[in-house]
Amino acid sequence: MRWVKKDTNDKSGNRVPELDCCNVIAVLVSANFLQMEPLLEDCLQFCKLHMNEIIRSSNNLVCINDSVLSSSSIELVIIDLGWG
Repeated sequence: MRWVKKDTNDKSGNRVPELDCCNVIAVLVSANFLQMEPLLEDCLQFCKLHMNEIIRSSNNLVCINDSVLSSSSIELVIIDLGWG
């Protein structure tokens, strides 16, 4: 929920959450489910830049659904990695 509320005027002093190799897949799946296109694109861009580290640190890559895998952005990641 921190991602959903990150643009509100939160006076509690909480800092904006950051993507990292351990949380990006969970955020990607949630952004896709909630149809949050800007966050989804941020996640895909992060994946493209950090895919090797994500693969090493994540064991939940199987939770990425077909609609995300078939998107043009993730296809670019797959092509860049030489998987396709």
